[in-house]
Amino acid sequence: MSRVLLTTLTLRSCRAWVAPHATRRRHVALRAEDYIESTANALVKRFKRCHRKKHRDAEGVVTMDAKPSHVMRHGKGTSMWSAIESVRDKQATVAVSCGNTGALMAVSMVRLRRLPGVARPAIACLWPSRNPQGFNVMLDVGADVRADAEDLLQFAMMGTSYARNGLDIRRPRVGLLNVGTEEHKGRAELKEAHELISRAAASSDFEYVGFVEGGDIPSDRVDVIVTDGFTGNVALKTGEGTAKLVVRCRMRRPKRDRLLEALDRSQRRDVHIVFRTNKVLVGLRLEGAGS
Repeated sequence: MSRVLLTTLTLRSCRAWVAPHATRRRHVALRAEDYIESTANALVKRFKRCHRKKHRDAEGVVTMDAKPSHVMRHGKGTSMWSAIESVRDKQATVAVSCGNTGALMAVSMVRLRRLPGVARPAIACLWPSRNPQGFNVMLDVGADVRADAEDLLQFAMMGTSYARNGLDIRRPRVGLLNVGTEEHKGRAELKEAHELISRAAASSDFEYVGFVEGGDIPSDRVDVIVTDGFTGNVALKTGEGTAKLVVRCRMRRPKRDRLLEALDRSQRRDVHIVFRTNKVLVGLRLEGAGS
């Protein structure tokens, strides 16, 4: 039976958040403690499985501005480090974090290690799309700003596995993000990756559709979009910002904006999903088992 460990709610982190908004330290401590207690009770009430839950205190916290290198040297004992350790020791199946992504990737790479043959783990996200499954897989969206042709091939393989096992797509369609769909466009590593992915498609049981553009990310043309971490992160943040703008415009001018009026309810819901896109680390393993 799966065990899930949620991170990173700590008394120290709550105090850090509450402190700028309060005038008395005693009041800050009480609010933080009450918030932790109420959150824990809400989790138990929501899942109704008290016997499967354990609450563990972690004194330290990884802040959003902490450098990954500093976390690697001094992060032991923080809630993030403890959560990854619990997965490594098989006390939990999944670690969920809303914290520092760079630190999370760094700690995961050191404590969980990479899958055999994987040079660079990636961060994958589910992007709302017009496909029947409702989402496309895009990776990398920020694990590493660089990626050579071999890395992009590995991203394609990992994305295909994610789409096949997570979205139940028997033969995923893979596209390589570029500035155009023509084969002569793009950087040298993209052209090389284009050839590598084309050759690997048949043996790995996926369909390679070639180069795709930014407008194809939410389309029904592909199931998996492959790119480097720099381009993927910019695309992701642009999508989040656009979704936020659309929602705000909708709230301010509900009747005057014809474009927003043309969006039906399901499309507006998808816009919210873009703004709240979750990300998954891929290419890591557990001790003695793949992950």
